Amino acid sequence: MVNQAQMELIFLAFIGFAAMIPAANYLIGHFGACHPGGPCVIPVGFGLEAPSGVLMVGLALVLRDVIHERAGIAWAAFAIVVGALVSYSTSPAALVMASVTSFVFAEAADLYVYARCGTGICRPPSYYQVRLGQ
Repeated sequence: MVNQAQMELIFLAFIGFAAMIPAANYLIGHFGACHPGGPCVIPVGFGLEAPSGVLMVGLALVLRDVIHERAGIAWAAFAIVVGALVSYSTSPAALVMASVTSFVFAEAADLYVYARCGTGICRPPSYYQVRLGQ
């Protein structure tokens, strides 16, 4: 049974998750070193740059995982579908296909991995490590 506080957390996570897509699309067009006809980029280390929308990725993953943990995998999958619709409806025309496709594939893959790790199938690296002398 989900109590009122948990429902509020799920609702806020759901709304926040859906808001990450337009936020990422906005950043790609307005934050960082903007190139004419291309995305705005930010330095990510080792001389590499990435589209500035990557700043939203970590928060989107956390919010989707909160939905998954509190409401279940079906609600997390539904959040991905809603996120794809939000992405489709809010993305600039030049970004629609890239935004929707990358969002759906990345979120679905992460949901799959997260669900598998929750069942104990994932093991820490030390589990697979070959110990010398044994």
